[in-house]
Amino acid sequence: MFSNFTFFDIVSSLVAFCLFPLIFVAPGYVAGWAFNLFSFRERRSIARLVFAIPVSFAFSPILFFLAARLVSYQFALGVLSLLAASFFVLLLKTVKLYGPGNIFEVAANLSRGPKWAFGTAIGWVLFAILFLVDWQSHGRLWLNSVSYDYSTRVQVIQAITRTGVPPVNSGYFPGHPEKLTLLYYFWYTLCSLVDSLGGRWVDARTALIASVAWCGLGIMATIAIYLRLRDKSSKKIWYSAMLGIGSMTISGLDVFPALFFLIGTQTLFGRIALQLPGDVEHWNEQITAWVSSFAWVPHHVAAVIACLVGMMLWQAARKETLPRQIVATLLAGLGFASAFGLSVWVTVIFAVFWGAWMLAQFLQHVYPWPMLVCGAVALIAVLPFLLDMRQSGGAWTGNGFPLGLGTRTFGPLAIIFETRPVWQQTLVYLLALPINYFFELGFFFLIAILWPILVGKGRWKANPFLYAEVLLLLVTVTMVTFIRSTVILNNDFGWRGWLFGQFVLLIWGVDVLEYLQGKRSKEKIRFFHYGIQLSKIKSILSLSIILGISTTLLSVSALRFWTILVDAGIASYPDQFSSDPALGKKAYDGRQAFEYIDKNTSRDTVIQFNPFVLLDYPAGLYRKRQAIIATHTLYGVAPQDYHQLMDAIGLYFAEKQVNDWQALDSMCHFYGIDILVVRDTDPLWSSLGVLATQRPPLFINPHDAVFACSLGN
Repeated sequence: MFSNFTFFDIVSSLVAFCLFPLIFVAPGYVAGWAFNLFSFRERRSIARLVFAIPVSFAFSPILFFLAARLVSYQFALGVLSLLAASFFVLLLKTVKLYGPGNIFEVAANLSRGPKWAFGTAIGWVLFAILFLVDWQSHGRLWLNSVSYDYSTRVQVIQAITRTGVPPVNSGYFPGHPEKLTLLYYFWYTLCSLVDSLGGRWVDARTALIASVAWCGLGIMATIAIYLRLRDKSSKKIWYSAMLGIGSMTISGLDVFPALFFLIGTQTLFGRIALQLPGDVEHWNEQITAWVSSFAWVPHHVAAVIACLVGMMLWQAARKETLPRQIVATLLAGLGFASAFGLSVWVTVIFAVFWGAWMLAQFLQHVYPWPMLVCGAVALIAVLPFLLDMRQSGGAWTGNGFPLGLGTRTFGPLAIIFETRPVWQQTLVYLLALPINYFFELGFFFLIAILWPILVGKGRWKANPFLYAEVLLLLVTVTMVTFIRSTVILNNDFGWRGWLFGQFVLLIWGVDVLEYLQGKRSKEKIRFFHYGIQLSKIKSILSLSIILGISTTLLSVSALRFWTILVDAGIASYPDQFSSDPALGKKAYDGRQAFEYIDKNTSRDTVIQFNPFVLLDYPAGLYRKRQAIIATHTLYGVAPQDYHQLMDAIGLYFAEKQVNDWQALDSMCHFYGIDILVVRDTDPLWSSLGVLATQRPPLFINPHDAVFACSLGN
């Protein structure tokens, strides 16, 4: 379609972004109008659109999953079309398009706050797309470091688009289709719908990129709505919202250990390096910066939004009539069901908080039966997903139960004490927790100390929102500090579970900043037995904000430019990207090869490449065909099963001297492979001259060759 991959990615991502309102605006708008959620019908047109975004985040995942799972994928597309039509009918009915007071006149006369918010949203969308697309220049293609994860997620989206819900595993085909069920894939289902709607203008990868942009918009809208419902002054709501949105650019103090590591590796080895290529936060059990969370794990952030919407629905309806409480209870339950299919880890923490909140109300002689009904509704709605997971027949990649006890580690001390007894490690990590969290939270660590003194004292027990925030933060900190996930090597539970704590501290940060800017602030505050000048507190907070923004800037810069730095000889080349530093050229040639396959073969074509490559980026990011075995989507497959298949096929790519096609064709015939992709890093590449003489490749460039296989069998 376009000769330049970057141009295609930008156009395709923008098209996908423009299609996502059918998922992230229309359902919430229709539900808001139908049930008058948050007094939806009484609000201005622009406010309705803002409210519709997080409400859609809460309802769309479970709605489209159930439609696709219980009926068909095509039925889910039909439901989407019906909601879209209803949305446009409501817009025509409720939005004034001409005459005095029309929407264009209202938009032109908006106050500074909404204009700043709108400009911030546009700026974020453009940044997100440019940040994540491939950058092409002079026959080279430079990936973002988040491709480390995207190479697996794109394949899940592709599989859903081709095979429906639950998807057929696109990287494991042991003679028959295997369903991919041991994975929370609701977010990828939404991306797949946009992939299908976009036709040749959108693919799975650009749909995922556009979803990141919408994830950012979703949390921005959630912050604004939460602050409004939390009894903020209507005159300051836009200012408060912009403070909250701006606070997402503040991270912890990772800039110090990251620079220490970069300078140290440059001094010792002559090239800069990081523990994970381009990731400045991997030095420790991270509390990921908001921008990085959007890029790496938008589905976890979306789960937080879905849970918060459910909580806000319940909070808003507590003093309403019984029918409205029933509606709020049912819809909140659906939001919790969406959250589970978006992120099991995030939802587990929220479920514990919900139970603790119920218990707290029961002890106060308030009987929280509707909250229990919310959980029951969520369980019923997500039951098909749970049954699929249980019947997957696979295995966790870890051992035993997916969660286990373990004190949160501290990176520098983990290296020193890794051989010590467990009790010594636990004691050291407990003592290091304040330092650990100070580095990871920075500004927000100080907010956690200041908020109870300046703002929350005497208020949090009386305000149900503040009470819930305190409880949610306590539950989050306790669980992510003393429980860890065992499914993979990384403590994904401890990393992603902190999102609730980050949200609470962000809201509290708005409170503290507004307090310090207000006339009511005193010259001194009492901290234990000491009096501290507010001017000193402001100076310390200002410094922590500068350092937190510096961490975020360093983080996004490293992720975006790492592969370019590798090709320039500045950064060390990592095995996660390539076995040599020619990353840009290899990525460009690999994408060309898979683009050829996509344009010149049918959708049911089966292809195979070297399965021994741990994370094959071109095959993960650009492949649109079934493979017999690949490392991208082995969720729930028992290691003994996929290793057996991987070894059987991988041995053919490991042969250095192959004299004819007989053995390769027999292998292709046995496994049903139509296309072989051979790369210069495969030992088989050394036989390319002989093989190409006997059978001309369908496509070839300096690093990749595409051959028809199974001929003559």
